[in-house]
Amino acid sequence: MIIELQQVVAQPLTDVFPVLADIGRRPEWVKPAVERTPLTADPVGPGSTYRAIDEYPGRRVEFVHELRAFEHGRLLEESWTGPMAGTMVTRFTAVDDSTELAISMEINASGTAKILAPLMKRWLVRALRKDFVRLESMLAAGK
Repeated sequence: MIIELQQVVAQPLTDVFPVLADIGRRPEWVKPAVERTPLTADPVGPGSTYRAIDEYPGRRVEFVHELRAFEHGRLLEESWTGPMAGTMVTRFTAVDDSTELAISMEINASGTAKILAPLMKRWLVRALRKDFVRLESMLAAGK
């Protein structure tokens, strides 16, 4: 399942990029993210890995989340293991006082998830957009 998404976050790139690059902060703004525990030492960069726990209706999922590529202020590439392993590439562009994100996500669904992929894709796009609204609010509040 491939998801392509364009999103504008009404906050400067200098504020947005560090928060997205720090996978450990995902529980602050990504709704299903319950925990991101570092498995590697700082500084955050390519190869940084996290023990991750997400919760979805009726299901708690544990997996490993890795930051595979990192170009400060320009690009993040992530991957994760688990029942819906995948990759995500996020490209960042400063536009005035906002940040434009170009996201390309590939999820390797299997079993029932593969059958439900068209519904899941729509749900994921809506969920991602809501997560970015939470991120924008969090940054506007100075967190």
